[in-house]
Amino acid sequence: MPELKLFKKPTTYKDRQGKEVKGMNFYLMCGDQQIGINVTNYSTQDKQDKGYTVRKAILNVFAELLPVGENE
Repeated sequence: MPELKLFKKPTTYKDRQGKEVKGMNFYLMCGDQQIGINVTNYSTQDKQDKGYTVRKAILNVFAELLPVGENE
């Protein structure tokens, strides 16, 4: 069975106002396959997704930095 590893990679993106913002991309490595993980915010006008920040924080704590040269 292949080993699973969780990685993170710092990134920047532009928000709705065009301002550059720092972010983090997450990846799961299963053997030689790299799988991108998208942490989704399920907030609506009526209801806040209070677990979004917790989900991102947990991934950030347990993920190792993606080694330089790894594919995206």
